[in-house]
Amino acid sequence: MQFSLKWLQDFFAGSLSSSTLEEKLTKTGLEVDSITKRGPSFEGVVVALVKETLPHPDADRLCIATVFNGKEDLQIVCGAKNCRKNLVVALAPVGSVLFDPSGKKHKMKLGTLRGVESFGMLLSPEELGFDEKSEGIIELPDDFEIGSPLEPLFEDEILEISFTPNLGHAMSHLGIAREVACLLETTIDLKNFKKAKLSSFKTEDSFKVSIEEKKDCPIYGCRLIKNVKVGPSPLWLKMRLEACGIKSINNVVDITNYILLELGQPMHAFDADQIVGSKIKVHRSQKEHSLITLDKVERKIPKGSLIISDEEKPIAFAGVMGAENSQVSKMTQNILLEAAHFNPKVIRKMSKDLALYTDASKHFERGVDPSLVSFALDRAADLIAQSSDAEISPQNFITSSHSLKLKKQSCRPSQVNRLLGTKLSHKEIKDIFERLEFKVNQTDDDIMELEVPLYRNDIHLEVDLIEEVARVYGLDKIHTQKAPYSFSELEDGPHYQLEQKLHPLLQQEGLQEIISCDLVSPEMNALQEGSQVEISALSYVSKEQSVLRTSILANHLLILKHNQDHQNGNMHLYEIGKTYFKKGDCFEEEERLAITLMGRKAPYHWESKEDEFDFFHVKGMLENLLDALNISPYLFNKSAHRIYHPGIQAKVKVEDKCIATLGEIHPSILRKIGIKQIVFFAEILLSPLIPLSQKPLELKPITPFPASERDWTFTCSDELEIGHLIKAIKSIPSRLLKDIFLLDLYQSEKIGVDKKNVTLRFVYRNDKKTISFEAVEIEHARITSDVQEKMKQLIIQPS
Repeated sequence: MQFSLKWLQDFFAGSLSSSTLEEKLTKTGLEVDSITKRGPSFEGVVVALVKETLPHPDADRLCIATVFNGKEDLQIVCGAKNCRKNLVVALAPVGSVLFDPSGKKHKMKLGTLRGVESFGMLLSPEELGFDEKSEGIIELPDDFEIGSPLEPLFEDEILEISFTPNLGHAMSHLGIAREVACLLETTIDLKNFKKAKLSSFKTEDSFKVSIEEKKDCPIYGCRLIKNVKVGPSPLWLKMRLEACGIKSINNVVDITNYILLELGQPMHAFDADQIVGSKIKVHRSQKEHSLITLDKVERKIPKGSLIISDEEKPIAFAGVMGAENSQVSKMTQNILLEAAHFNPKVIRKMSKDLALYTDASKHFERGVDPSLVSFALDRAADLIAQSSDAEISPQNFITSSHSLKLKKQSCRPSQVNRLLGTKLSHKEIKDIFERLEFKVNQTDDDIMELEVPLYRNDIHLEVDLIEEVARVYGLDKIHTQKAPYSFSELEDGPHYQLEQKLHPLLQQEGLQEIISCDLVSPEMNALQEGSQVEISALSYVSKEQSVLRTSILANHLLILKHNQDHQNGNMHLYEIGKTYFKKGDCFEEEERLAITLMGRKAPYHWESKEDEFDFFHVKGMLENLLDALNISPYLFNKSAHRIYHPGIQAKVKVEDKCIATLGEIHPSILRKIGIKQIVFFAEILLSPLIPLSQKPLELKPITPFPASERDWTFTCSDELEIGHLIKAIKSIPSRLLKDIFLLDLYQSEKIGVDKKNVTLRFVYRNDKKTISFEAVEIEHARITSDVQEKMKQLIIQPS
C-alpha cells in the first residue's frame, strides 16, 4: 500500500524524514518495501494570472491572453475554451522544460500561431502529469501565489508498505501517523480536521436505516448532502490520490477514496434520488438474483449474501462494492454518504464467493475502527461542502445494535520481561502502552489493567500486548540467549526413520518435494480412487477446502494446473503426506508417498533429443526406491483403477500385499481439470514398507569367475504378465542361475493380434570355478523345460 510523506506530514508539527520512517517502521513490523521520489514532469513552470483575453484575429478557436507571471505581463496564444479573465493558471514560459511520458525533454521556445507571437504556453492537467484527459487548461486555486514555482507542489516521497493480516489498524495515513507518533514519542496534530457546516433540512428529507443482521452489521450510518455539484476534484485532492496510486474520477467519489486512505474507513456515495422510499435496509438476500456493480459487471447475488437495499431493489454488496443503479454521476444533485462497520468474516466470505476483491473489502476483512463511522461521515461531508458548496444535513443517520465499549486486558510486567528476556521497569512498560494509546487504568505490583483502543482489533491476549512492547522497545535491543534443551535417548520412530531414508533417494531421482493442504473440495476428492468414506470439516472458510483428502492425487493435479497456467509444463514432484478416511465409527489416517511427473524429463538442451516422461520412468523410480530400501522380491501386476489409463497402469505387490499403484492419469480426469499434458502418478503406502525396509543388508563376496548368458525367445498370449513369468522361473531351484531379465518384447500382426514374442536373458555362474559350456546348456535346458511345463495354461510356444 502506498503512503504520501506530504500527507503524513499533515499530522505532525515537525518535519518527517523518509529514511527515519523506513528504519523505524520496518523494525516494528511495518515493512517499508520501497521509497520512491515523486517529482514533476516539468521544469520552470510558474503560477500565473490571466488578466484579459482577446479573440485571435485569424483563428476562431484561439484567443490572445495577457498573463501576469508575478514579474511582467506576457502574451500567450491559447486554444482552451476555459481560458478567461482572472483565472489562475500554470504557465510554461519560454525556456521552461516539459517531459513527455517517455521522459524526453521539450524546451519551450518563442512561437508564432497564425501570425501572433506566443511567449509560452498555458498547461492542461495532462501536460502537468495528471492521469486524465482534459480539453481545457488547468484551473488552479485562487489562493496560489502568483509567480511561485509549481515544482514544490508536485514533489513528494511515496512509501510502499506491506501489511500482515493483523495490522489492519495501520492501513491508513492516520494509522501510520499513530505508529510514527509512538515511535518518535510525539503527538498527532489534527488541526486540519474541520467540522462540517450544517444546513437545516425538513423532516421529510431524513432517511431511515434498518439493520436486520445486527451481528453482521453492528453499526450503519449515512448522511444526506443536497445540491451537490459533481465535477472534477480540486488540484490538492487529485495530487494526493494519484500519489497513492488511485485515479481521480470526480469530486464525490474521490472524497470517499480520500477518507479510506486518510482514516481507513471505507465509504460509499449513493445518488439519493435513486434510492426508493428514503429507506436503507441491511439484510441477507432471500433468493439468488443478479446485480450490476460499479465496474459494469453483472454478478449473481448468492442466497444469504449481506446486501444493502432500498424499498425495491439491492443497491450494494455490503462492504464490497456498490451497484450501478444508484451510482453518482454528472447528473447527481443529492447524495447519501454511507459509512458502516461490518463483520470481517462475513465480508471475507462474500468477497471470495463473488471473486470480487476491492480496497473496501480488504479493509473490512482486517477490521476497521467502529468509532470512525460518525467521524468519517463528518469529515467527508466537510470536504464535499468545500469542493461543491453543498448543503449538509444537520445530523448523521446512524443505527447501532450495541454501545461501543473498550476491551480490557491485563498484562504482567514480570511476564513481559520473562518472555522477552528484558529487564524493563514498570514505568518503561507503562510508557510504551501510553504511547500506543492504551489507557492504563489500574496498576498493581505486577498487574497492569489496560483499556484497548477500539481500532486495535488485533489485541486479544496478554501475549499480544507483550508483542507490542517488544516491537516498540525494539527487537534489535532484545538479545537472544541460548535456550535450555533436553533430548531423548530413545530412537526416532519408524515412520520418521523411513521418511529420512526416502527424502535423499527421491531427490536423487530429480524430484522436488512439495507440501500441500490436507483439505480439498468434495468434487476433487470424488475424482480419486477408493471406497473410503470421506471426512468433512466441521467448520471451513471455503468449500474448496472442506473435506479431508483420501488421496494426494487431487492436490497434485491442482498444482499441475496452476503451473500449466503459468507456462511451466515440466513438473517432477513428490510429497510425503497423510490421507484420511472413515471406517465405521472410527477415523483413520494413512501416510503415503506420491510421485507426479509431467512434461520433459530434463531441461531442454540443443544437443539432446527432448525426452518426455512415460510409464517406464515412474516405474523405474519405484524400482530404484524399493531396491535402495532392500525390499525384495516385488512384483508389478496389472491393475484396473479408474483414475488411470486402462492400458497404462500397474500395482506393486510385496509378499502378496499391494503397496503401491502407478500409471498414466485417465484423460477424462485431466480434461475436467483443464490439464492438457500427459500426467504420470504413483502413490505408495508407507506403513507396509516399514517392516520390509528393516531387513538387514546381506553382503556377499564378488566371485572372480566369469558368467555365461543364454537367451530364450518364445511366443505367448498377450495376457501373460512378464513379472509372473520371471517369478515362476526364479522359484525353480538352481545353484547356477544368478539373474534373469527381459531383453526384448515384440508384437506384430504376423504372430497374431493377441500374441507377443518375449526374449529373456539368463545369467549363469558357478561361484567356485569357471562354468563349462556343457553345464550351462544342461541347466538352461532343464529350467526352460520346467517353465514350459508350469506355464502350459498360458499357451507358451517356444521358438
